Amino acid sequence: MQVSAPVRVAFLLVVAVGVFVLPRWWHCGGVALGLAVLWGIVGLPPRRLVRQVTKLWGLALFIALSFGLFGDEPDADRWIVVDGLWGLRVNVGGLVQGAAMWLRVLAVILAS
Repeated sequence: MQVSAPVRVAFLLVVAVGVFVLPRWWHCGGVALGLAVLWGIVGLPPRRLVRQVTKLWGLALFIALSFGLFGDEPDADRWIVVDGLWGLRVNVGGLVQGAAMWLRVLAVILAS
């Protein structure tokens, strides 16, 4: 079954806008999981899905480091000191926000 280009663009636009307004990481994870299930339903190969996800490990690491090392919301920031890494302080709240951001990016990539 072929889907016309305008419908595909509209779907991608709805997913992209929708996923970036979701407030919690598990909402973003639910959308990404739903799109992964939809991937299989429409008949796309699972190997390609795995490839799409594994290609993003560098981006996921960059996002985790960015959000985990720099705080931007004083209400959500919770800093811990990692032993053995020269007193490195990691923002646990930022890591959660980073996970949500990576899930948003993953959802948009899966929708495309």
